[in-house]
Amino acid sequence: MRRIESNSGFSLVEVIVALVVITVGLAFLSLLFTQQRLNTINSEVRTGAVVFSQRILDHLRQKDPNNLPKPPINQSITKQCPPIDSAPQEDIDLCPPAITNYTSYSYQANITFSEDQTSCKDNCRKIKLEVIRDAVKIYTVETIYTKFE
Repeated sequence: MRRIESNSGFSLVEVIVALVVITVGLAFLSLLFTQQRLNTINSEVRTGAVVFSQRILDHLRQKDPNNLPKPPINQSITKQCPPIDSAPQEDIDLCPPAITNYTSYSYQANITFSEDQTSCKDNCRKIKLEVIRDAVKIYTVETIYTKFE
């Protein structure tokens, strides 16, 4: 009888090359998923900051501009809204009375009032609102408020 030799299997080199290709592919996918997760977290933080600032601005909009802090000409006054989960501070009347957490993140807001002589006569204030999280400025918005009629 004649012996039949078969070389139809994979060699060790082919198996090692296949494992290296699979490992590189999985490493790339892992980096891709990690980066996407970081993007999602950053988006959540920014969305929460926008919602936080909008609630503050809506609260301020209900007030008469003459009752808001009035700085001297060419100067500004900065007030703070405390983080969502902290105790009330002296400037709490400028902040909504019950800010609820939109996300699980805590924010602080700095509100700067100034007079804009070019676009603001009486009964208006220029307001700049900066939302801060972990000592990093996340979102800034500027607007001019006039009396809400």
